Amino acid sequence: MKESRPIVLTLAALRFTAGALVATEAPLKLDVVAAGLSWILVTAGVYLTNASSDVVSDTINHKRRPLAQGQISTRQVNVAAICTFAGALLIGSFFGPAFLVVLASMGTLGVLYSIGPRPGKNHFFSAGLIVALGIFLPYAGGSLAAHGEIRPPALIGGLVCGAWAAMASVSKDFADLAGDKADGRVTLPVLLGLRNASQVAAGGSTLIALLALGCTLIPGLKGLWVLWLGTCAFAAVCGMSRKQNSRFSLGTPYRIFMMTQLSTNGALITMATAALTIPTP
Repeated sequence: MKESRPIVLTLAALRFTAGALVATEAPLKLDVVAAGLSWILVTAGVYLTNASSDVVSDTINHKRRPLAQGQISTRQVNVAAICTFAGALLIGSFFGPAFLVVLASMGTLGVLYSIGPRPGKNHFFSAGLIVALGIFLPYAGGSLAAHGEIRPPALIGGLVCGAWAAMASVSKDFADLAGDKADGRVTLPVLLGLRNASQVAAGGSTLIALLALGCTLIPGLKGLWVLWLGTCAFAAVCGMSRKQNSRFSLGTPYRIFMMTQLSTNGALITMATAALTIPTP
């Protein structure tokens, strides 16, 4: 379970729920929960595949993952990944071809990111593109499951959050320089150095957060103001991290990145739910 990263599964569920709720005028049907389960399963499969492919770099970077610490085998992780992918597709098949295509696309992106002759994770550009699409797709999937179409608030919100995550997720590589170099990856910190990479992450995410602030004027997307607040903290900590070398300080921007995602999606869901339950005067 730890290899599939529970916090990431929580985020997948929140994004999916936000995509379903931001453009709804009525309470969601119960079957959307089953569709959400398929999304959690495909996300688990993606991260199990990634864990299996990262065992060398995770060991060098002293990651506290069961696979890197030898507590479980690569074969066990691979079997679990296949089972979760199969379960996701089985459940997703009940929600129509469009939903199944989006769900399968999520799984395919995850596999392309981690394995193959040229894994997407090995270069910052392909990694960023896959991250952006991988963040967008749960919003699209939630909207499709709830409404049979990708409605504009889910489309716009998903694209903005995806673009922001592509920039801010660079922070994950700040503390992983040794392992990434050993694994042959061309991440921004490897290519530009920590100082320049942190400036790119802070500056790029701030520009996109400004766009998100403008999107709060769109009905259903008022919760995006939380993304702006989190980005202010993220940019400030990026500036401090590049002046320090401890693993804790280098990992702080990534922790803020994750917390910003949790709080932003929580705000989107809370405000959408309030709009359904509190009558308009």
